[in-house]
Amino acid sequence: MQATLAAEALYGPETSTDKRAFYEGKLLACLHFSRHQLPVAMARLDLCGSLDATSLEATAGTFDQG
Repeated sequence: MQATLAAEALYGPETSTDKRAFYEGKLLACLHFSRHQLPVAMARLDLCGSLDATSLEATAGTFDQG
């Protein structure tokens, strides 16, 4: 939503030069998020969706060093 609004404002006729830098920054932040953060979030979601119970199968004794 913010990227859509920023793109509309960026190319709007009444947008001043100093405001354009702000809107360009918004679009770059969106691009960064979609390229770098979203794939990580999707991978984590897939892992949670697998319902892997490995960590639940460990008992307290599993980590006992004695």
